[in-house]
Amino acid sequence: MRLRPEQLAALEDPLADAQQRLSQHRQAYSKAESTLNRTQQASSDFDALSGGLNVIDFEQLKVEGQAQVQKIEEKTDEVIKQQKRIATCVQVLSHVNEKLHFLETELAEDTGKLRRTDAELARRRSELSQLKKAKDRLLEGNRRLQQVDRARCWTMR
Repeated sequence: MRLRPEQLAALEDPLADAQQRLSQHRQAYSKAESTLNRTQQASSDFDALSGGLNVIDFEQLKVEGQAQVQKIEEKTDEVIKQQKRIATCVQVLSHVNEKLHFLETELAEDTGKLRRTDAELARRRSELSQLKKAKDRLLEGNRRLQQVDRARCWTMR
């Protein structure tokens, strides 16, 4: 069984989409991580400059940092889901590819058997034709002999 280009494209399109989404999630993850690092650095710099006097600003930055961590965790979960989908698509495509090769091999074997059977059929048809011709010759000879025999019987009477 061969896959038509449309079927192959139908199997490859989800894989390409999943890879694109995975790339987007990785970019978003990288941006969120970068933002978190900048926020933490800004907090450290601010604490160093202010000497820890601005507790309210520190708490606000801490809340923002936690929000960024949550976003990063969500993006990580999405990346894991996409990786699982990609793995499943790859397994399906691998299975289809193996099945294709198996069926191509079976087809080649069956084609060889068919050719041998066709050759045997042609040989036997030829043999049958020759046997029918021989039978017809024998029947014709038998009829002639019967006619000759009948003619002798009539002449003997």
